[in-house]
This record gives sequence, C-alpha cells and structure tokens, in this order.
Amino acid sequence: MPRMIGALLILIASGAAGFAASRLFYQRVLQLEAFTRLISHIAAEIDSFSSPLDRIFAGYRDETLEKCGFLPALRRSGWAAALDECGGRLYLTAAERAELVKFFGGIGRRGRDETARHCAFYEKRLAALAQSARGELAGRMKVCRTLGLLAGAMLAILLL
Repeated sequence: MPRMIGALLILIASGAAGFAASRLFYQRVLQLEAFTRLISHIAAEIDSFSSPLDRIFAGYRDETLEKCGFLPALRRSGWAAALDECGGRLYLTAAERAELVKFFGGIGRRGRDETARHCAFYEKRLAALAQSARGELAGRMKVCRTLGLLAGAMLAILLL
C-alpha cells in the first residue's frame, strides 16, 4: 500500500511539473503580445503627442509586463537594465530578446517620422513572432504535459 501511494504521488507530482512547464510557453506568448502592445503605444504617443520616452513609460500599464517586473524596471533603470533584471521572468527566446534590444536601441534616436517607421517595423515583427509562437503553443503545451505524465508513469512503474 505505501508503494502504491508513493507511486501515485510521483505520478501527480510529475504531471503537475509538466503542466507547470507548459505554462511557461503560454507566458512567452503573452509576453510577446504585451511587448507588441507596448510598441504600439509608444508609436501612438510619439506620433500624437511627441511625448518623451520617460513620460510614455511612466503612463503605460500592462498586467503581463508588470507581473514579470519589466515595466517597473524600465521606469526605474531604462530598457537595457530592465531586460537584464527581468531575465529569469521573461520567457523569450534569444532571437526575440535580440529583436527587443534592436527596437529599444533604435528608439528615440531619430526624428518623428523615422521613429514611427521604426515602431511600425518592430510592431509587425513582434506581432509575427507572437503569431508564430501562438501557432506552436498547443503542440508544445501538449508535449510538456504528456512528457510530465509519462515520466511520472515510468517512475511509478519502476517503484512498483
């Protein structure tokens, strides 16, 4: 009986780990979409009001970027420090981070029209990355969940 309970606990724990791992892929999609909204907001603020970046960042709210700590760090330390500070809580690939570095590195260094084109380009680019990630999401989540359950079942069988 104790072995059976142990096997069941192993199965439940590994299944939960698989579900938790699948949640990270979902968070990645949410973060890409949140960055796309941020870029859209920056473009609108610069185009409509010619607002400086610190004022744009101070007035922007997004639950996803707030939860990972990016927006508070952005307001406090700037974009480069925010990306570094939130490294473990941003579930983006290296290529996606590189796109953000290119975007933030080029913002505010040009005139209004060039900045609008810059924002439009990266907004489309990040939207495409988010769309691609969303397309892969169901398969990746299913694999994580299945592997978690299968690993737990394998360990449970070995225990019995």
